[in-house]
Amino acid sequence: MSRRAPYPRLTGTEPCRADPELFFSTKEDDRKEAQLLCGPCPAREQCLAWALDNPSKTHYGVWAGTTRNDRNRLRREFRAAAKESA
Repeated sequence: MSRRAPYPRLTGTEPCRADPELFFSTKEDDRKEAQLLCGPCPAREQCLAWALDNPSKTHYGVWAGTTRNDRNRLRREFRAAAKESA
């Protein structure tokens, strides 16, 4: 069975909680702003782990400062690294 990261514990002060629509906007400027806001977020590491483990739930939007393309690239890199170490 593969590892599944738990959903991050949120306090309600995270940038995505203050303006969730920004993180799911289709506008390039909004996406860039959302990515910048994720930078200092204390839940970023847990958010990224959860987003990578749950691609069907994170298909859209900015999660932990990453886009869908970023997350897909990271998943490919992790799979390749796992095969090399096996």
